[in-house]
Amino acid sequence: HDRELMKTQRIRRISQNLTLDVVKAYFKVASAQRAINITRKLLKDCQDHYVLIDKLAKARTITPFRAFDETRKFMDMEKRLTSYIRNYENSCVELRSLLGFYPNTLIKVDDSILDKTPDFTFPQMELMEQIALMTDSTPAAVAAEMDNLQKNKIILKLGLQISLLVS
Repeated sequence: HDRELMKTQRIRRISQNLTLDVVKAYFKVASAQRAINITRKLLKDCQDHYVLIDKLAKARTITPFRAFDETRKFMDMEKRLTSYIRNYENSCVELRSLLGFYPNTLIKVDDSILDKTPDFTFPQMELMEQIALMTDSTPAAVAAEMDNLQKNKIILKLGLQISLLVS
């Protein structure tokens, strides 16, 4: 009987962890998806600035040292922006794999959830005391357990919407 109970507890915990991983990946994709259009526009602006700096350097309006310095700054910015795009792509791959879809499937998520901040209420003191007694009683461990409870509550409230487009 104990083994059966342990098995059901293990399955329940695996299910909770998978749900939490899906929600984390969902929000990473949603936030990156929202920022990706801005990022692409900024990358195009960087390309335009390269041309402008080159023209100013050839016209000797700015010194070669300043042209080099400005180009280096835009290259650094371009690297950061490119890493945002890679982060978006990696988040999409992570979400697709957690959902069991092929990696070549284009995924779009409903990012309207980012428009509002969910109401957050702390659990009652009795519940927090029970959590502290049952687990590691360090403040960080209690906060992590409360965080998991809140995330599971939010998952149930939100009813995440994911639309898949086959590429």
